[in-house]
Amino acid sequence: MITQAFTFGTDGDSTSLVNAKASLSHPLADEVSIAIGSGHYARFPYSVELAFFKNGEWVTDILPEFAACADAIAGDTRVYAYVPLIYFAQFLENYGTGE
Repeated sequence: MITQAFTFGTDGDSTSLVNAKASLSHPLADEVSIAIGSGHYARFPYSVELAFFKNGEWVTDILPEFAACADAIAGDTRVYAYVPLIYFAQFLENYGTGE
């Protein structure tokens, strides 16, 4: 279940995205941040940008399910660019907590 959502960018702006968070029961992460829209690293309805967290901290280890989409570590952060929506939906089916 999506627990939080907010919008950044402006209508018509190439970086207009909605960001949401969902709880997970994955061994490496307990939360995912999802950038939905059309902009940097996301092209909805085809793909989204993801970032994973464990105990409030960025997960910089690569999640195997999304290794092909993993961006390079930037400081202490890592994002997953252009993750196909169908793959993310299956991941949520397997690891989403529904909370």
